[in-house]
Amino acid sequence: ALQAVPMVTPYKIGKTGVLLPFGSPAEKARAYRLAEQLDNTRVPIGRAIDDMARMVAGASFVVGVDTGILHLAAALGVPLVGIFCGSEPSLTGPRVG
Repeated sequence: ALQAVPMVTPYKIGKTGVLLPFGSPAEKARAYRLAEQLDNTRVPIGRAIDDMARMVAGASFVVGVDTGILHLAAALGVPLVGIFCGSEPSLTGPRVG
C-alpha cells in the first residue's frame, strides 16, 4: 500500500529555521498554513530583492521551484534542489558550477 508523505518536513536549520517565501496571494496563504504547523518557521513579508539575497546567502540549502530565489541560490553557491513542473530544467534551470 502507498503511504502519504508530507511535502514539507520540519528541519531545524541553524538559528533561522525554515523560511517560506511567497510570490502570490495563494502562496502567501499556503505559507502561513504551513508555518502554523512547523516549528522554527517564518514567512518573510515584503522583502526587497537585496534582503531576499541576504537570506538566501545565509541558507544551509534551498528547495524551490524555478523562480528567482532558486537562481539566487545558484548564483550565491548555496546548495539547492530545484523542482520543475512547467518549465524545462535544461532551458530555464539554474546554472551551477
